[in-house]
Amino acid sequence: MFSNTAFDRTYVETYWEDIPKELYLQVLGTFGAEGRHLCQSARAAAAALRLSELERVAHTMRGAAANVGALLLSERAMSLETAARENAVSELPDLLVAFETAWEQVYEEILRLQAERNGA
Repeated sequence: MFSNTAFDRTYVETYWEDIPKELYLQVLGTFGAEGRHLCQSARAAAAALRLSELERVAHTMRGAAANVGALLLSERAMSLETAARENAVSELPDLLVAFETAWEQVYEEILRLQAERNGA
């Protein structure tokens, strides 16, 4: 099903095994839409140094990404969340790049799966 490492296959197979594939793909579609918003919010909060907002957004992404099996993105979000909580402002630029890179991989895979589902 997956063509890159954005999703942990073992995790998805273990935790989503009893769920119809179509339902999982619908969940991924929702996650894709919401994830784009969360990334934009994280970028804006980091740029304005609104650290409590950044912490909250990163926390939300961490949990949502873990739920769908995007474990690398979840780890990157946790690092961003921790830095925001600890006021580690100097670390934010690199962590934000890592977070956004992981998101882009996840989003590309979601788009590919949706196109595959739609017969494209």
